[in-house]
Amino acid sequence: WSSMLQHLPHLHNNLRDAMKVDRRKKAAQQQNEKDSPAQMLLSSIHNGGVRSVLWVPESDVVVSAGDEGVIHVVDVKTATVKASMIEHSGRIWGLAYSKHLRCFASCSKDTMVMIWSEEGKLLHKLHEHCDEVNSVAFSPDGKFLVSASDDCTAVVWRLNATEKPTKVTRLEGHRGWIRCVAWNKDSSLLATGSGDSSIRLWKPQDWTAPAKVLLAHQSGVRSLAFSPSQDVLVSGSFDAHIMLWSEENDWATPKQTLTGHKAGIWAISFSPTGLQFASAGFDNVIRLWEFHDGHAKTKGSPLQGHTRAVSAIDFSPDGAMIASGSDDETVRLWKMRSRSIAAALKSDSG
Repeated sequence: WSSMLQHLPHLHNNLRDAMKVDRRKKAAQQQNEKDSPAQMLLSSIHNGGVRSVLWVPESDVVVSAGDEGVIHVVDVKTATVKASMIEHSGRIWGLAYSKHLRCFASCSKDTMVMIWSEEGKLLHKLHEHCDEVNSVAFSPDGKFLVSASDDCTAVVWRLNATEKPTKVTRLEGHRGWIRCVAWNKDSSLLATGSGDSSIRLWKPQDWTAPAKVLLAHQSGVRSLAFSPSQDVLVSGSFDAHIMLWSEENDWATPKQTLTGHKAGIWAISFSPTGLQFASAGFDNVIRLWEFHDGHAKTKGSPLQGHTRAVSAIDFSPDGAMIASGSDDETVRLWKMRSRSIAAALKSDSG
């Protein structure tokens, strides 16, 4: 009897966890009954947490990748898988797309950066990091690719339409991992965010030292995004705060600090117009923000549907939808007009 009593707490915890999993599965099943064919496909295609998602410009194509190390390219209008790329040997942390070269970049726990054609053909493998590579970003002018790593550095690569990218320099100075990088709209400024709680701004004219070091967050900086229409940088941190930085005051101090998330911020994405942006994090929700008179304000209630942390978000090219990826192993499509999971995908995205 004493032995059985000792195991009762353990059995209770196992039963409780099993019931939670069962409730999640039932909720997912109920949602799937209302989902569009594309949503059903995106809810089942991954076999692990989704770490990155992007919407290819001027298309109906969503690209996603995550823990299983596979990149999936899905046409959401026809609900078909255009390609599944298997080459990385570890979790894929980041994806990026170049409009100029019409190609993808991926980065992984396996320390590699890979370049892919739109059709899913592997073009190049880049290896300059000695630890996990967390983020990649193409410059809007098509000249550079930047990769950021847990080795506390970011590597700048020069792009060429016909040849393998070449290393330009290694950006050093952060005292912790770098998990996010972002370019401003005219490619004149690069931002890197780090586990040392700082953001560093770099100018391509002189890579030797950062032009600015931004200090305000109280924990690691996990997400960065420049507005496509304003000289504004938005940062998200494990401290659960979102900060807006502006060139108006020479990036000296945050122009605004936004609260609302109940846990760390994992992802930030601007709409194509730059008039609103979305944030997502460890509290399982997506929040929308819009600009009024130069300041950001929350827009409605959070988007709820994921059952675990939301790790990736991206607006559709027309701004009518958002694609999100989560630890719950799904990619979800949200209609901005109705603020709901897309039940049907039509040409007007309405």
